[in-house]
Amino acid sequence: MKEINFTGVFGDKRLDNRISLIFYSMLAIVDVSIGKISQKWSEQIAYYRLLNNEKVSEKKFTEYVTSHCKSSVEGKQHVLVLQDTSEINFTRHKGRIKQMGGLGPVVHEGDIGFFIHPSLVVDPQECSILGLSDIYIWNRSFEKTSKKEWQYKKKNIELKESYRWIEQAKTSNLLLSEVPMVTVIQDREGDIYQSFAQLTSNSHLNLIIRSSSNRILKDGQKLYEFIETLSAASNYIIEVEGNKKRKKRQAKVEIRYSKVEIARPNNLSKETNPPYITLFFVQVKERPESVPEGEKPIEWNLLTTHEVANPQIAQQIAKWYSMRWLIEELFRVMKSEGFGLESSELESGKCLRKLALMVMFTAIKVIALKQARDGTTKQLTDKNFNEMEINCLKDILPTLEGKTEKQKNPYSIENLAWATWIIARLGGWKGYKSQRPPGVITLRDGLERFHAFFNGWAFIKKDVYKQ
Repeated sequence: MKEINFTGVFGDKRLDNRISLIFYSMLAIVDVSIGKISQKWSEQIAYYRLLNNEKVSEKKFTEYVTSHCKSSVEGKQHVLVLQDTSEINFTRHKGRIKQMGGLGPVVHEGDIGFFIHPSLVVDPQECSILGLSDIYIWNRSFEKTSKKEWQYKKKNIELKESYRWIEQAKTSNLLLSEVPMVTVIQDREGDIYQSFAQLTSNSHLNLIIRSSSNRILKDGQKLYEFIETLSAASNYIIEVEGNKKRKKRQAKVEIRYSKVEIARPNNLSKETNPPYITLFFVQVKERPESVPEGEKPIEWNLLTTHEVANPQIAQQIAKWYSMRWLIEELFRVMKSEGFGLESSELESGKCLRKLALMVMFTAIKVIALKQARDGTTKQLTDKNFNEMEINCLKDILPTLEGKTEKQKNPYSIENLAWATWIIARLGGWKGYKSQRPPGVITLRDGLERFHAFFNGWAFIKKDVYKQ
């Protein structure tokens, strides 16, 4: 896929060129193994040295990635910023890692790794990824201090890990300041009273956060009990994507909404937090008749700063929240279903963190192929593949198409769906619309095969040009 150009980023032409090459090689074979993406031993050693180079910093990577996002949102009137946290776990390589700097304990006792908290920017109409407005990466200390010893509850929010939900929303909002409306979407961990207190003063920024607790309202009622007193504003059907926990289905849901005044929790300072905050509450609840046996019904309790004046707006809020699956897919492509980040055999914690940033940026491009597969997005082929790669795809296409119209690529060459169709066929997809559309693993396998084809094709073409 199209090379990523780091010219001028690290202040050294050789570093810039080599980083660009690593990105391209990683994307071509969808893998993080330095051994696999290297053509020869000397190149492999050069890549190791590059990742250990202090000039190649996490800060420079993040600045480069977010600058791409800033340019891609030009002209947009509204964008969604999806935020979530993922643990990157290297426990199974614990004996191999020699330099532990940048690593620390994670969720399970005895495990090591770090955490990454990206802000994924999405077009709310097309559901297409526009880039990353921020990437926050951190590790915990190996020195054990319990929350009780640290007096966690008494600490200011700015000193807690949870402050990332507020700080990264502010950072993204600053980068996206030219976009008239920005909506930050967070899951239950982001349900922090101080978030609403600190972030709602800016009319440019809106929040949709999944409620994590039955908060007390200004009049003393509890939030969930109050919403249950309301009649359903409307009934509609949502498509549920299947996964390990849920069956794919059409879920019949009821939607309720109301303006609410959330009271300040008793443990928070009166000096720095308002006594109450006015928000809107949207509840999406699945009706019993559509819930498969053994599964829990879908229920989203959402707090938002958007004014919800009718059922249509309430449904829109729910739809925007449902796009969170994209950031979950990003983590899957980085790890188990794509690049295999947690299987990396690098021996330095700092190098592993840099690698994670590189993988996140390249994983977005794989997801772009998947998003483009039905031709409904406006993503362009030449924004993702260079001229030689497009010519190679043209030459491969006749070998994949059948004699009937159903077996031919139905998309125009300008639309990225055209390239996705070819990559998916190389990955084992049969090409029929009646068949399940190609997923990430199929596209990953297709990209790897395309890379192998392209190397041979490019060698032959260059030889022909010489003659």
